[in-house]
Amino acid sequence: MVRTLRLEEMTMSQLKKRAKDLEIQLNNTAKATNPKEYKELETQLEAVRQRMGDLKGGSQSTFSVLKGGLAVLAGNLMTKAVDKPKELVSEGVEFVKIGIDMAKNAEGQIRAFKNFSDSTRLMQNLKKATSGTVSELKLMNNTLRAKELGVPVEELATLMDFARRQAQKLGKDVDYMTNSIVDGLGRKSTLVLDNLGLSATRVQAEVKKSGDLTQGVIKIVNEELQKQGDYVLTAADKASQAAAKWEDAQLKVGQRFMWLGELWDNLKSTIADQIVKLVGETRSLTEQFDDQLTTVAKLEIEINPLIEDYNALKGKTNLSTKEQKELNKIMKTISNTIPGVTTEIDKYGNALSINVEKVKEFIEAEKVRLQWLNKAEIESLQKQKEKITKEIETQNRISEEGKKIYRGGFASSSVEFDKSDKTLLEARAAAEELGKDLEGLEL
Repeated sequence: MVRTLRLEEMTMSQLKKRAKDLEIQLNNTAKATNPKEYKELETQLEAVRQRMGDLKGGSQSTFSVLKGGLAVLAGNLMTKAVDKPKELVSEGVEFVKIGIDMAKNAEGQIRAFKNFSDSTRLMQNLKKATSGTVSELKLMNNTLRAKELGVPVEELATLMDFARRQAQKLGKDVDYMTNSIVDGLGRKSTLVLDNLGLSATRVQAEVKKSGDLTQGVIKIVNEELQKQGDYVLTAADKASQAAAKWEDAQLKVGQRFMWLGELWDNLKSTIADQIVKLVGETRSLTEQFDDQLTTVAKLEIEINPLIEDYNALKGKTNLSTKEQKELNKIMKTISNTIPGVTTEIDKYGNALSINVEKVKEFIEAEKVRLQWLNKAEIESLQKQKEKITKEIETQNRISEEGKKIYRGGFASSSVEFDKSDKTLLEARAAAEELGKDLEGLEL
């Protein structure tokens, strides 16, 4: 029986993944038509985020000691935390480790975001629009997704401002709402937009006028923002600001110390390579060929059909809950089976898109490797057959002539033949066994 972890038993990484899963389910659940299910999901998400806040709160005291680097961290911890130095050191190290992982996963996203013209100003506008309640990494992710989904990036600050205000008004999580407005517009989903407080009736009326859902929603958003007064931060907003600052700080620390993670990864890789060289290939060519044949068969039978399903689902602009789950499952299966094909991931390490061409190239490369192993195995078998054939000839000769026995020293040696029944019978039996081995190789 698999035991379900309680929130109190989950690590921060597990809590973040759980929160992401719940956000996706909320995105695909209409509050109007499924109020009970929606409320249950909302309650679960709130509980997860509360637990995340508790864990973050417990680690806040370690932040100041990270500014000067790991050496200052150790010194400050010893002076500021005399009572519990070990716990604080552990929390500080965990903070840096998580930051390094975040920096590794976000490297591609950060590089892609910097490709926007005047990306610095764009980030400033987004942070201002959200009052600092959303971390820079999440804002980057939303911006990149907006571009991929065809949402105008130049309108993103306005949309984020609206999402933040609606989060406060409806008592929703600001991260969830900013994600929803991008997903809702990108997928042309009135179901997701409904969760932002945008009624389907009003949206459809604007679509009839403008002929485009995105432009219709932007018009509604601008009208709603004009009606609202100055934004006043609530306690929940301040908590979101603190969480965003914490995440931004963690990412910056991770970027600063990412070289440590890369050094450790390189060290592990080098050690592994040396072990392989020392031990050598422990499998026979036949075993290697059988393993490779299984690998290629799995790729052909399982992965090739998934590529077709992936392309079909990615081509849709509006996915149902079932289709989104299927797409996530497909991407996870492919990325877990084939290394290096993920082109976009979220901060939790989940695949958001994959490179289909790389998948195909990998499968073809594995087929070529199978052919090479097949050739190598045939050559190896041929050498074994030649060796066994020679040994059979030797044993047959002994069974007929007897076994040669050399007597005497180097200068005056003589040769005798052992023709005892035992020797002749053993040679004949050995020849028969070798003959069976030879037949087995020829099958």
